[in-house]
Amino acid sequence: MTTMSAPDLSIRRAHAADVERMVVIWQEVSELLTNADRRWKLAAQGSEAWAAAVQEWLTREDMLVVVAERKGTVIGYAVGQVAANAAGFEPAQIGLINDFAIDPHGRGDGGIGTQLVGAIRAWLRERGITYLQARVPTSQPIAQTFWRASGASVLFDTMWMKIE
Repeated sequence: MTTMSAPDLSIRRAHAADVERMVVIWQEVSELLTNADRRWKLAAQGSEAWAAAVQEWLTREDMLVVVAERKGTVIGYAVGQVAANAAGFEPAQIGLINDFAIDPHGRGDGGIGTQLVGAIRAWLRERGITYLQARVPTSQPIAQTFWRASGASVLFDTMWMKIE
C-alpha cells in the first residue's frame, strides 16, 4: 500500500524502522495534550511503553499502522483496528482509530490527516467494515474540526471522574 498525493508525500504501511520517529511525534503531540488538559498525565516510561505497543500492533492482523512520509521522513501516523461493537448492536464489528498524530510543525500541510485516515478507511472497507469510531479530545478544537469536516459526528461523550 502506497498512495501519493503531493509529489513528495506518501502514505504507506508502517515498519519497525519507523517506530523511533513515530515516538518523537507521539511525544510532541502527547505533551500538547497534557498541556491542554491536566487530566492527561504521561507515564515516566510512556514513550517506551507506546513504542512497545506499536511494535506489537505491527504484527496484528486486526490492526493497521500507516505513516505519512515526506522526503524520507515520517511526519504522521494513524493506527486502525477492527473491533467488536457494543454487545447487542449492529454492525457486530466496527473500525477504530486508536491513535492518530501529525508532526505539529507539518499540520495543515497538504491534507496529511485526510490521507492517513483515508488509508485506514480503505483497509477497513476491504474487510467489510462500514463504520469508524475515533476518540477525539474535547481540548483539541483543531482535531474536532478535522473529524467533523471528514464527515464524523459525535456519538457519545466519555465522562472522566477521579475516584477518591
